Amino acid sequence: MSDLSPPRFTKAVLRASTNLSEIHTFQVDPSDWAPGLIAFDISTGDIIVYDNPINTNSHKPPKSEWKCYVIARIPDAIMLATGDCTGSEHTDVIVGTSDCIHWLENPGRTATHRVAGNWTSQLIGAHPDLEAVEFGFFSQG
Repeated sequence: MSDLSPPRFTKAVLRASTNLSEIHTFQVDPSDWAPGLIAFDISTGDIIVYDNPINTNSHKPPKSEWKCYVIARIPDAIMLATGDCTGSEHTDVIVGTSDCIHWLENPGRTATHRVAGNWTSQLIGAHPDLEAVEFGFFSQG
């Protein structure tokens, strides 16, 4: 017989009345105990991180709600992918629009364990009629 307790689930409304798309699990910092979520709102272009409350509560069962952080606004966002672009061990975000690709560099957490607000956005490419974006290391032999 196992000493593990069965998981407990609770209902959480992350953000009411939005048009969320491309919802992925997302780890803000390598020390995070459990992933949160990242998505974009197709009506506003907001790129949103939903922070799992277990990461700000000493890895104990959550006593607070999931916090929502708008890390960027890219009005024409239609797709996103995640991965570590710099080798910093922080998961960055790649956002595609109909004609270009943006890189949002993840600064990690603040000293108070909040999602940092100063994500650097860089245009990394342009292509007419972009239909998909994928993260990967394509220049390694």
